[in-house]
Amino acid sequence: MVNIIELTLDGDSAWPDIDPATFIYVAETTIGVTVRPGGMASGREAVAFRFTLPDGRDVIAETSWRAVAAATLAIAGRYGWPD
Repeated sequence: MVNIIELTLDGDSAWPDIDPATFIYVAETTIGVTVRPGGMASGREAVAFRFTLPDGRDVIAETSWRAVAAATLAIAGRYGWPD
């Protein structure tokens, strides 16, 4: 399985292929994050994010720590580190 983070540094242009009438926007929720040591097929760390939908179902999205770290560095390079 290939884990890719599709990073758009300008949120206004992100995901033009998604119809706003069909997606579920969850803004006021707790986002769970965990690291799974050895969670990738390579044996490297995986990072998983948990989102609870309004109907109570949970979505778990997982990718590599490398991908999350690269995305974080790219965001910080553009916007700086948060205060």
